[in-house]
Amino acid sequence: MGKKLKKSQKPYVVSSKQPFNPLEMHKQVKLPRRNDPRFDPLCGKLNEDLFNKSYGFIDELKKKELEDLENEEKETEDQEQRRFLRNEVNRRRQQIESKEKKDRVRVKVQKFRRKQRDLVRQGVKPYYLKRSDISKLEVEDRIEQLKDKGQPLKKSIAKRRKHLDSKQRVKMPRERRQINDGND
Repeated sequence: MGKKLKKSQKPYVVSSKQPFNPLEMHKQVKLPRRNDPRFDPLCGKLNEDLFNKSYGFIDELKKKELEDLENEEKETEDQEQRRFLRNEVNRRRQQIESKEKKDRVRVKVQKFRRKQRDLVRQGVKPYYLKRSDISKLEVEDRIEQLKDKGQPLKKSIAKRRKHLDSKQRVKMPRERRQINDGND
């Protein structure tokens, strides 16, 4: 045989028969624990009334920005820029309207709960609002808004009913849909 290799001259080979643990190769770095205040019990419950009182100025700022955007849209000559501004104005207007609608419904629910508290003090069994009851309150609010705007109530209700009917027709199986369309 020939000359033997020294230990330092042997090639370094990892045996495939030994189990390989990838965690030993890299040290684990411990990341700081992040807290989400929505789910952290240490942060307490959200008081919407206090939140709205504290940050009510933001709604006023949003309305002012909306007016500025509307003015900018009127002054703009470029059609593409005008289209972009119109979309932005519509988006912000819808945000403001949805927030106001949500606030109106929240106020109605609070009034109902106050009445229930007074009735409980008198000895009456309490009634808790279900989601369906809250949606009925939303419908009542929508009807009140239509009356305030002076829009015809029957026309808007008919339009809503037509919209819901078309949604149901889409959910219906195709065979039954064709049969029902023929009977109308």
